Amino acid sequence: MKITIVGYKKEERLSQGVANDEDTELISFLINKGLDIVPTIWNDKNVDWSSFDVAVIKSPWDYYNHLNEFLNWLGSLEKQGVKVLNPVEVIKWNSDKHYLKDIADKVFR
Repeated sequence: MKITIVGYKKEERLSQGVANDEDTELISFLINKGLDIVPTIWNDKNVDWSSFDVAVIKSPWDYYNHLNEFLNWLGSLEKQGVKVLNPVEVIKWNSDKHYLKDIADKVFR
């Protein structure tokens, strides 16, 4: 099973104050467990997403700057039959921060 850990193109402004790169640590850990892990960048046009069985959406921290592109990319993963963890509908719901109002409405009725 070929698994990708999906991140973003590293930018200093998005990693300020980070003491260690947890993505690299996670990928090394999983590879050492014998898993076929490939790190990818979600908006890298050179990635053949259909070559993966599973995509773990780990840290695409810059998606909010490219929301429509990100949502289209998620849809393309589904069309290509790539299993996505968490479910795509949950990721889409979470990408629109209006969900915080939905939660507040339910909690503070």
